[in-house]
Amino acid sequence: MPTPVLSRTDNPNVIYFGPRENPGRDRYIAENGLIHVENTSTGEYDTMTIRDFLQRMRAVSEFIGNSLAEDKLMNADELMRHRAFLDKAEVLARQAQLQGPPPELFGGKLRHELFSAVIKPKPKYVRGSGAWA
Repeated sequence: MPTPVLSRTDNPNVIYFGPRENPGRDRYIAENGLIHVENTSTGEYDTMTIRDFLQRMRAVSEFIGNSLAEDKLMNADELMRHRAFLDKAEVLARQAQLQGPPPELFGGKLRHELFSAVIKPKPKYVRGSGAWA
């Protein structure tokens, strides 16, 4: 029985998972209270909250449960691989929680600084002066 590729390091903040053909394709990283996902074959990157990550893991768990309940049994190796991934994912979510809440990128002063640098206010026409302010 092949051993699933779930973690290439002993770092609890990083786990790997992917399809059977490329089991180390997706890298999940707990950093700054968030879960970052990178597809190592395409370079695609996404960030999600711990709650979103846990909802996705619940969906994987329900997928496993449904496949067992409907007599569409998953291959035993695949079943073990998915269950091991869920165990590692639980540890990863706890690591992200221990790191504290994510930085407030879109709250308060930082939000104002971000949008004022990106979005310039529309010029206003000042009546009577014939000029734009």
